This record gives sequence, C-alpha cells and structure tokens, in this order.
Amino acid sequence: MRLRVAPIKNDAQQWDELVARRGCLYQSWGFSECLAEGIGYRILRLAATDDAGLRACLSLALVKSPLFGRFAVSLPVSDHAGVCYEDETAAAALLNELPKLLREEGLDSLELRQLIPARPLAELPRSEHKLTLELALPENPELLWKDLKAKVRNLVRKGQKLEMDYRQGAEELLEIFYAIYARNLRDLGTPCYPKRFFAALLRRFPGKAAIHLVTLPPEDLPIAVGFTLQDRDRQQIPFAASLTEYRRHAPNMFLYWKILEDAIARGCTLFDFGRSTRDSGTHRFKKQWGATELPLPWAYQLAAGAEIPDTRVDSPRYRLAIQAWKKLPVGLSVWMSERIVRFLP
Repeated sequence: MRLRVAPIKNDAQQWDELVARRGCLYQSWGFSECLAEGIGYRILRLAATDDAGLRACLSLALVKSPLFGRFAVSLPVSDHAGVCYEDETAAAALLNELPKLLREEGLDSLELRQLIPARPLAELPRSEHKLTLELALPENPELLWKDLKAKVRNLVRKGQKLEMDYRQGAEELLEIFYAIYARNLRDLGTPCYPKRFFAALLRRFPGKAAIHLVTLPPEDLPIAVGFTLQDRDRQQIPFAASLTEYRRHAPNMFLYWKILEDAIARGCTLFDFGRSTRDSGTHRFKKQWGATELPLPWAYQLAAGAEIPDTRVDSPRYRLAIQAWKKLPVGLSVWMSERIVRFLP
C-alpha cells in the first residue's frame, strides 16, 4: 500500500494510539498542545498514512528567531520526541518530506531529537553535545539506598536530620513551585517557561504530571521543588530548583531521594534524570546517583549550505547576556521570558 505524507490537524485519537504502541509521552498529541498553549510555539504535525491508517508521525515546533534564526525542533523541552513509527519504511517516507518542508517554511535547519535513531536517519548529520542519565530502579527503596555512595547518603541525611518535610501534589502547589523555579532560572541567567505551560501539563496529564516540594521547619519554608512526568514505567524529572541560600542543607539531595522513593512506589523501573551538558554541574549531580550516561544523538535536516546551528544557551557568545539576565528582578525576568521563550529551542 502506498504511503501518503501530509500535515494532520485533527486526528488526536489515531495519533495517540500509535504513540501508545511505539512512542513516548513527549510524542503525544497532548504534549505538543501544551507547548502551543503554554509557550506559544507554532506546531506542525506530519503523518505518514496508508489504507490501514497512521504509520508514522512527527510533531515539530516551528521557530523564526531573531537570535537563533529560522528552524524547527521536535520538540522543545523534550529530550526524545522525534519520529514515532510502526516500521522504518513509514519513517523513511516521512523523513523524505523534510527537505520540502524546509523549503516551504523557509527554514535553515530541523532538529530531530531522536533517542534511538531510525535507520533512515543514519545519513543525516548528528550532534551529541547533550546526554541524558538514566537509573534502573530496584523493587524497593532499601535496595537503592544500599547502592548509593556514602557521600550521597550523608547528604540525604542532612535533610532527614533537619526534619525537612516532603510532599507532592498538582495545581495546589503550582504557585510555590513556580516562585522557586523562576527565581532559580533567573539566578542561572536563563529565561523560564511561563507558568501556564506547567498548568497545561498538570491539566492534560493528571496522575502523570506531579509537583514535589521540600520545606524547612519550623516555618514550613519552601526551599526545593521538582516537576516530574511519568511515562509508563519511566519517571522523568525535566524541572527542578532550589533556593541558593539553603543549598548548604542539600535540600536538592533530599528532594531527589524522596522523588526516587515515589517513583519506586509508583512501580517505575527507570528514572530519567534528564539531559545535561557533559561535565557540567548538573551532569555531576545526576551521575553521583549511580545513573548511566546515554548520548542524545539528535539528527539534523539542513537547508543547502546550512550548518548544524549552535543554539546552546550556555554558548560563550551569550555570556554577557547571561550575566545581565542574572541582575534582573525576578518579576521582570518572568515578564521578559513570557515574550521571548517561544523563540528559543
């Protein structure tokens, strides 16, 4: 049967049925809706179909940025939301349409965040400047505790000795989560995602999206937060933050331990710490938990004469902008972020 490739606008059910069989949460129809509603990305969905139905699909965020140029990403925020496909013939049919898409949209590049590259991607240029870290979870927290290094256990015990409180929730914790998250991103010199994006995730993925909070007695002061997404037996933590002035108490270590306990209680067998730049502070933090490194081999479809873009916000070329951002009042950084973050990959 001949495969047909075209944009698709209103078949969420068939799309998600394919993703349920072959893909991940980041490839779902609902996640790209969150990107559109919560951040403002323009989303284009491509589908390869035959008489039997949907065979391959790909969500793209189209960006025309004054800073990074004209490009598409599948998908921002995610680590692995490339082509979802039944077989490599269907994947190839969809990928063969990408050069045409670049011409029609006037794009310089298209970034496919494919965790495990399909064979049709083999000839495309790739970048592995990012990696993710994954931890296989045992059947109970006691086994995980025994596997941790003594230094890690001691840092977790700091929170226990201080009688830090941990709880998880959803919309009722959003304001607290966002206050710490936005301040932490300002301190790092990085724009933050709008609060409405996190609200959209919580609304569209009830039971899968959760906010985690650590507070310090006796005032029950919020000092560390995390935002997790559960995808089948995989727990992921794409967002975490803590207040700088309390880091001597290692609240992030206590937070992650409680989140790992929760993941095991949920029946998860894998914990995904999320992407990092090799040898960065976040990379070292995640690796100390015994996580295994996994390169992220993102592939690129490039326009004629174009090169793989340098869209890293930690690139040396943005050093002055990062330093200036760190000096902004938090409220102003949030206001500015809401207006520019949709132009970032």
